[in-house]
Amino acid sequence: MNCRVASGPAQDVAEGRYWYLFYQLDNRDTGRDEILSNYEGDEERLGEEILYRRATRLVFRLTQPGGGIIWCRLDARSAGAYELEIIDEARLDLSVEFDADSLLEALNRDGRIAIHGVLFGVDRATLRPGSGAVIDTIASIIDAETGLCLEVQGHTDSTGATERSRVLSRERANAVVSALHLYGVDAGRLEGRGLSPD
Repeated sequence: MNCRVASGPAQDVAEGRYWYLFYQLDNRDTGRDEILSNYEGDEERLGEEILYRRATRLVFRLTQPGGGIIWCRLDARSAGAYELEIIDEARLDLSVEFDADSLLEALNRDGRIAIHGVLFGVDRATLRPGSGAVIDTIASIIDAETGLCLEVQGHTDSTGATERSRVLSRERANAVVSALHLYGVDAGRLEGRGLSPD
């Protein structure tokens, strides 16, 4: 299902499983601000991104370990009631895995490879758990191919401001380069480069 996620003046289109939930709190004196603040506080504690907040609406998203995104729109009503719309975008299919030989073959053939499975939180440049296997594979390729030098390109999605996306993509590339340094890869063999979506 395609749905529009209103995040202020702009709207994003998300596709995935959709739920509409209506909640009525036992304490009908719970105000709209308290409902919105509770969700907003949980988002901040999780390090997730709040896209939009106004008097009665909060739009936010949650990232999943496999790279999927859950979009949420909360509309607070009066007397302790609120509505929550959820769109669960499909997770990235990581079932197709390549070993070092396959990646090296693709790199030699095409001159570049796109690698999925290096995970970051929303608006973050810190590697998330689950990225280690991919970093291991890249390090083993570089270790085996002593003359190989790589440009590591970082990417972001298209939801943030252009300048922030540029900075974040560069920080992500450098985070991968730093992780590879921990494997003993010589700094002269790696270069980090950020690519924003524009």
